[in-house]
Amino acid sequence: MDKSNFSALVGRSAPEELQKHIGYFNSGSVYQELFDRIPELILILNKYRESVFINKKTKELLQVDNPLDIYGKRPGEIFGCLHAEDVDSGCGDALACKYCGAVISIKAAQGGDNNENECLILTKNNLDAYEMRVSSSALELNDESFVVFTLADISDTKRKQLLERIFFHDLMNTATGISTLSHLLNIKLPDEYSKYKQLAGDYSNKLIDEIKSQRQIIAAENGNLSLEIGDTVSCEIISNTANMAMLYNLQDEQLEIDREMEKISFKTDRAILARVLTNLIKNAYEAEYKGGKITVSCSKKDENTICFSVNNPSVMPESIREQVFKRSFSTKGAGRGLGTYSIKLLTEKYLKGKVYFESKEPIGTTFYVELPVDLGS
Repeated sequence: MDKSNFSALVGRSAPEELQKHIGYFNSGSVYQELFDRIPELILILNKYRESVFINKKTKELLQVDNPLDIYGKRPGEIFGCLHAEDVDSGCGDALACKYCGAVISIKAAQGGDNNENECLILTKNNLDAYEMRVSSSALELNDESFVVFTLADISDTKRKQLLERIFFHDLMNTATGISTLSHLLNIKLPDEYSKYKQLAGDYSNKLIDEIKSQRQIIAAENGNLSLEIGDTVSCEIISNTANMAMLYNLQDEQLEIDREMEKISFKTDRAILARVLTNLIKNAYEAEYKGGKITVSCSKKDENTICFSVNNPSVMPESIREQVFKRSFSTKGAGRGLGTYSIKLLTEKYLKGKVYFESKEPIGTTFYVELPVDLGS
């Protein structure tokens, strides 16, 4: 087989070419009968990575009555990927697609390397996410090149593993701190008790905060997070959040609250917003291993919108920028994701707001959280 036929082409097929490819695999073909029997999601893609066949299992998942509505679309367009419309040419050509397991797998197969990979597709609708194990195999038919693209849903397994790792990692760290302080209280002189009692209290509060955080994320993912909307003041919630962030080893001199910001009254869920802001400050702190200053501020964007911002001076590498909101992605190592994903999930699905960021010289990295002034309305 000539591997030169498998180059990853840009652009789209002409309508008549697409119809010819669709005809190869449908209308009672042996491929249709074979792939419909397989209980995994299967797409057959042409050289432009356009779907020309989907099997029965895929039709059921997507609730597709007429597969012609799907044919011609690329995988990210079919599953509603957040980045599928980043560029005019569609799925697979955006900057974020460089790091997508599905795109990497498909292009590898187009080069003759049949392979497996993992892929997380964050959708533009309600921040639902597909976590898939994907495999791609080259197929030649009628002197033309195709890819058999198979997807297996591993969302439940990955989510369970991730939540368990994060929860027990943070729980163990905090519990170890409490244990150490309890030991010190037993061996130190009486005049030193007050210092260690304060630390023990801080660690206890941090432990409670970690448990609340994980419970909140699980409820949010399951769609069971209830809102408690109440009056909130911008500078007060920032001050309270900053105090909570101090439990995560942030130094007083490293955190700067904008003292010139306007005092804004608004209605939202204080607990959820506090979680969002705490995570933003924690992430900024973790990015500043050299002790750079973190600045928190708030302003009114317009009559109906309030905007919080958290800035740190470091600039993200491209590979991080393009994956920052993915559920399993973390700069802290395997199994340490959910931070920025939970920020986006809680902000956009529950607080009905918007979260985004910019990262460039000389301003560094700034995350913005825009919220309605009255969530209840």
